Amino acid sequence: MNQTVVTNNKLALISFSSVMVLFLVIVDVFMVIEEREFILQSEKRHAEEDMDMMGKLLSEAMIRNDYVAVEQYIPQWSKVRPEVVSIRVIAPNGFVVAEHQEKPASRYVYELSRSVVYLDKLVLYLEMQWDFGEIHAFFQTRIVKLLSLSGIAVALLGWLLWQVLKKTAIGPLQREISERKKVENMLEEHSKKLAIHVQELESYSYSIAHDLRAPVRSITSFSQILGHDLSEKLEPEEKDVLHRITAAGKYMAELIDDILALSRITRDTMTIEPLALSEMAEKSIACLRELNPERNCDVVIQPNLRAKGDVKLVQRLLDNLLENAWKFTATEQNARIEFGMALNPKPVFYVRDNGVGFDMQFAHKLFQPFQRLHPQDGFEGTGVGLATVKRIVLRHGGEVWVESELNKGTTFYFTLPMA
Repeated sequence: MNQTVVTNNKLALISFSSVMVLFLVIVDVFMVIEEREFILQSEKRHAEEDMDMMGKLLSEAMIRNDYVAVEQYIPQWSKVRPEVVSIRVIAPNGFVVAEHQEKPASRYVYELSRSVVYLDKLVLYLEMQWDFGEIHAFFQTRIVKLLSLSGIAVALLGWLLWQVLKKTAIGPLQREISERKKVENMLEEHSKKLAIHVQELESYSYSIAHDLRAPVRSITSFSQILGHDLSEKLEPEEKDVLHRITAAGKYMAELIDDILALSRITRDTMTIEPLALSEMAEKSIACLRELNPERNCDVVIQPNLRAKGDVKLVQRLLDNLLENAWKFTATEQNARIEFGMALNPKPVFYVRDNGVGFDMQFAHKLFQPFQRLHPQDGFEGTGVGLATVKRIVLRHGGEVWVESELNKGTTFYFTLPMA
């Protein structure tokens, strides 16, 4: 009799556990399917927004008949959109201006087409295809894993519950459940906070990339068009207003790009390799001389300087520091810039100039974003360059500091891992 009761209780417990877990599996599968549809719809909306933004950008080039710019932009844009398998830009006369085609990795292809019109005139046709196979494959794998884990959970849960009931450990079981609920609540609360922060960061990046870039470029482009088309009809004061609008738009576009670049520095993966710093500095100076051929500046670069780091980040570090020195020596007749290494007591790299300098009591503001120690009308810039320098150095485990004297020049010191 006792054995029969035990067997019946065991079967009842296993059946109850199986039904409960099966119900949870069905609910979870339904939620996974709903989540997949939501993500697919979100991706489709983002694809449409990307396509609209591309249409606006390409229409500006098509209006200027700059087909080369369109042909160059399409492969560059496709590199950062691996999900895009096909792009076609077609002129109103049917001529294919640019095309990018890859073989879809799956059968889940989303197609879109747009006719871009400017001032009631057809400018171009745009056709694009996205491959959403990775999303479908991810959720299919997730469902299979969920079913497999649920089957294991049914057997394991039934066995564990039976062992607990055999020992009549109701009290310890309740305490264990209570502790687990506390942990689950803590994890759930942490997950919610983390999700909020991630959503805020994504919204911030998306707002800058999509909501700010396109309008600013439109304002700048249309202001230039107005200035060009109405140059003979406008008064000098009106031309000055248009010029200020264009200049402000360009400055804001530069500021947005600098903010995005600054935010990417801490997220991008680094590849550490030996670096030839002297050659990299020569490259930066060559670019500055090409942009300002009228400048007469004595530049001294110590040869054979080497270190280890990420080549893209360190090149940006040198570009910012040397461009900074180039800018603040513009008013000097005998301008001089030096890049070298000293022992202090460990190896320290430096960029020194004999420019305008600054008061050291404001040095703590120098590496903060948007902090400027000189007026905008005297020296151009967004106030993000030195903040970028500091983040790059910190990512390499180094230090950066500055020494300066008003009207006598500035020296930036930084350390990098040695080769």
